[in-house]
Amino acid sequence: MTACEILALARSRGVEVTATLRGTLRWRCPGPLPDDLRGLLVEHKPALLPLLGPSGQNTPRTPFSEGERILADLRAELTRLRAACPGGNFPPRTANVVRLWLEVCEGYIANHEAEALRGWSALDLLRSTVPRVLAAARGDGKALPVTYTPSERDLLCRWLESFHGWPAGSAALWGPPDAAGGAEPSGSSPVPPGG
Repeated sequence: MTACEILALARSRGVEVTATLRGTLRWRCPGPLPDDLRGLLVEHKPALLPLLGPSGQNTPRTPFSEGERILADLRAELTRLRAACPGGNFPPRTANVVRLWLEVCEGYIANHEAEALRGWSALDLLRSTVPRVLAAARGDGKALPVTYTPSERDLLCRWLESFHGWPAGSAALWGPPDAAGGAEPSGSSPVPPGG
């Protein structure tokens, strides 16, 4: 379990976790802290402290830590949505779309410095992508309404190429055949190089 997932779990149980100037963890919760959560906080304290920052300082959260918080919240919501599905799992097509979108979101934060060099705000990209991930996760597993504008499709293809190390211009997104029988780029599934 990652530090972000632990913080999301704590939030879902009504526990507020903060860091002190002395490098200790503090928490507030309604009632006693559950033993399993206490164990996770103690075990992962070194990873949690940098995400929380000392509560006694007036330093704003960095975009990176804000992105980690957004990702943790997204993962927690996806876990809730997956558990609500029959059998506790997304239908296969929905699972693939959600997995792809989650990879994109994780990549924005993991590669936030590279995104900044390209002139993009990883945090803005992440914030604009989260609603798409959740919309895909809430789909019924039939024809998911996943369509992109040409600029969104190009952006996603460039990101996939960069993330997977594929040659520039090699990724394409293709959808179902159009009325004339040809495949139209619509953004329903990625096609890796040579695929």
